[in-house]
Amino acid sequence: MSKVKHLRKDEQQIEPLFNGAFTENKPIPFPNRSGTDAYSNIFYWAHLVAHETAEFPLHPHEGFEIMTFVFKGGVEHYDTVSKVYTPLNAGDVQAIQAGTGVSHSERITKGTELFQIWFDPDFSKTMTQAATYKDYMANSFHSESDGTKEIVEYMADDGVKTITEGLEIKKTTYKSGRFDEVLDP
Repeated sequence: MSKVKHLRKDEQQIEPLFNGAFTENKPIPFPNRSGTDAYSNIFYWAHLVAHETAEFPLHPHEGFEIMTFVFKGGVEHYDTVSKVYTPLNAGDVQAIQAGTGVSHSERITKGTELFQIWFDPDFSKTMTQAATYKDYMANSFHSESDGTKEIVEYMADDGVKTITEGLEIKKTTYKSGRFDEVLDP
C-alpha cells in the first residue's frame, strides 16, 4: 500500500529552476524527495511558471506516461520520436508514452503556466513498448458549460489516448461565486 501524502502549501517543494527562469511547485514531488511512495499510478505532478523564456535541455525518459497541460502561454517541444519542434499553446496537451525510451526538450516562453503529471501505467508492460508522442490541440476536447462553470474533458472519446488504465482527467473553471462540489471516491 502506498503512503499517500499531498503536501500542505507551506511544505510543498517550490523550486527555482535554471537560475530562476522557472518556478516549479510540487504538491506531489518525486517520491525520493518527500519520504512518500507513489500514489496509485501517479508518480509525480507539478505546476510550472516561466518567469523568463528558457529551455529544459534534451533529457531521457523510460516507461512513464507523461502528460503536460498548457494553461497559459506556449511551449515548443522536441523529441527523438517526432524529431521536430512542435508548438503547444494555452489549452493544448502533450502526451508522451516513454516506453523503451525517448529523449525530449522543451522551450517554454515567459509567462507560460503548465501542469505536468507522470503516471506509471505498468512498467512490466511499458518497458517493452516503443515510445510514442502525440499533441492534442485545445479545440479537440469536449467541453460543456452551465453558466456557472465550464468543464473540459481531456480523456473523452476524441481526447487524449492513454495507456494508463482507469484514467479520467477534467478541468473545471468556475465563474465567480461560491461552489460546493461532491467528488466521486
